[in-house]
Amino acid sequence: MQSIKGLLAALFFFYWLGEALAQAPLPDIPAMTWRLVEIRGADQTAQRLMAGAGIEIVGKESKGGLQALVNRAQQQWLDSLGLFTRVLIEDYGRWLAERNRAEAGLAAPQDLADGSLGGYFSPQEILAFVDSLIAGDTHGIISDTMIIGFSTWQNPLWVVKISAAPNADQDLPEVFFNSLIHAREAMSGMVLLYFMRYLVDNYGVTDSVTDLVDSRELYFMPLVNPDGYQINWDNYRNTGGFGLWRKNARDNNNNGALDQLLDGVDLNRNFPFQWGNIDFDYSSSSNPGSDSYRGASAASEPETKALIDFINKRSFTAAINLHTYSAVLINPFNYRDLRTPDSLLYDRLAGLLTAGNGYGHGNAIETLGYPANGELTDWEYADSASRGKIMSWTGEIGATKNGFWPARTEIPLEQKKNLAMLADLAKIAGFWPTLDSLAQVRAQPDSSRLHLRFRLSNLGILPNREKITVRLKVEAGGEFNPQDSVSPGDLSVAAVPPSERDSLLVDLSGSSGYYPAALEVYEGGRKLRSFAFQLKGNLSPFDLTRDGKTNIFDLLDMLRILASDQPTGADWSAYDLNHDGKVTVLDLIVLLKDLAKK
Repeated sequence: MQSIKGLLAALFFFYWLGEALAQAPLPDIPAMTWRLVEIRGADQTAQRLMAGAGIEIVGKESKGGLQALVNRAQQQWLDSLGLFTRVLIEDYGRWLAERNRAEAGLAAPQDLADGSLGGYFSPQEILAFVDSLIAGDTHGIISDTMIIGFSTWQNPLWVVKISAAPNADQDLPEVFFNSLIHAREAMSGMVLLYFMRYLVDNYGVTDSVTDLVDSRELYFMPLVNPDGYQINWDNYRNTGGFGLWRKNARDNNNNGALDQLLDGVDLNRNFPFQWGNIDFDYSSSSNPGSDSYRGASAASEPETKALIDFINKRSFTAAINLHTYSAVLINPFNYRDLRTPDSLLYDRLAGLLTAGNGYGHGNAIETLGYPANGELTDWEYADSASRGKIMSWTGEIGATKNGFWPARTEIPLEQKKNLAMLADLAKIAGFWPTLDSLAQVRAQPDSSRLHLRFRLSNLGILPNREKITVRLKVEAGGEFNPQDSVSPGDLSVAAVPPSERDSLLVDLSGSSGYYPAALEVYEGGRKLRSFAFQLKGNLSPFDLTRDGKTNIFDLLDMLRILASDQPTGADWSAYDLNHDGKVTVLDLIVLLKDLAKK
């Protein structure tokens, strides 16, 4: 964790920054409002048209009506379709912001500092936070910010890299994490920043984090759409209400001003793969006033072009594009209800990734109920002519009941809830072994020797590229002479059920009791994982319960065995204390004599 000194410095910096920005002249951005309306009479066709227009349905009424976010022009359009609309909240962004201001307060020490945007970080605070990670990184695992392009308003588009050697290409599996391609989905950015800090704080402290960072090249782009996010930040400063601007800042009508009803391109509908698919026009819009306007042509936007160029120059094997707010993990294909050639692998990996947060998973139609064409996840997976295929997902962070801009008390909850999903994505991006079984079997006839029999499988999307080696590490005590190492052979992608089985032979050398130990798995010379367990030392033959001592419980265990009439499967050799090839009352007498010596 960051030191108290560092935390106080960061808090002072955010306070100073907020004060400075409050006095700075505001850009000429008009106030924008969105209404929360009730809609009645919308059948499935109407709902698809609404999705194509970028209208967010945020809830359902008990009598069949819908609740949706609309601007004035969108409400008029809904009325023209013959639907009944009724305003529930005139300025939904202000209503949300007032709720968050009522919950203002310092974040808990283990959480991120409270941001100036109703608990969320402003654009400047996002950069300042990452700069603070870089400045406080004592292990040198995070790079400086790297500019990959510029936005419509010439804001820099930047990424950082976290790895053991962040300024070098290491020929390791590469993973891409990004957020805030939609400007009103601030929770996605807060979750990603929390994960970045978790890696920096725990490297060199927690073995699992150290092993992960050492075996991957992790790239982060927390703010894909800086112009759109700036619009929402300025709206908050101007009006005190959360902005619900989704798109970038493209001046579609070329009048030199930002018009809420006419400008902006949805960057997540602007990618070349299946852009503007005419069979499903409602999955994006050709109307510049729509929240899902796909742009004049594929990759027309500088933000889209910068991302395409950056991704095509790298060798990413996995990616996650974070959004807000439907609590689902979405895989390709999304332009229509169509499964990919890797659908079985997607199903298995999605189950693993969502084990901690309980999210549903599937493509856009399966999870959200509508398609989306020209979006980033499909393009990353399918448009691989100039680079390899990327196993990509869209992560919709949060829950429908909280909508956009959830209460500030929800921020740390979502950060912690989704930490495992992001860490697991980094793991499965390459070869990632897991220990499926481990058994400690006494060698015969020399019981002072022990076989550690284990079974491994590969959870990752790549096979091992170098030789796998498994070694035994004993934390403390005893004189152990293990077989140096063992290689279980190659582990293919998604080997289920596991097929590899091997063992390490351990010479216990008279040591007794239990010892903290671990099986360490290496790929080449790089340690990937460590599996902890208790190693059973060379126990007394009279310690039948294997608890490191001989007492009344061993007598009870012997009586249990004698009363059982030797059931099938029992290890009778351990109870044959007089070594006559059978277990009888004579073995009980041997045990009693040993107990009498205590």
